[in-house]
Amino acid sequence: MAKCVADENSRISNLAGQFFTELAKKENAVYNNLPDIISNLSRGENAVDEDSFKRIMKFLFRFIEKVGLNNHYYHVIITFSYAVFI
Repeated sequence: MAKCVADENSRISNLAGQFFTELAKKENAVYNNLPDIISNLSRGENAVDEDSFKRIMKFLFRFIEKVGLNNHYYHVIITFSYAVFI
């Protein structure tokens, strides 16, 4: 579903955005799924290019409200992205 956020078809990307907006209403739901989302977007047959990865992560980070958690994940993602895409 996260991969659909960066889909070229605006209808698909909008529906994916609505999905995550609703999911974010459940306490920590997006935060709790970030490790799996990151893993699936960066490896294997579901891997996306670096620009799509950044766009998806930027979108998902809007739903993480706790500043400390947001900063921690930002650092982890930058480090991980560098290792995966270089």
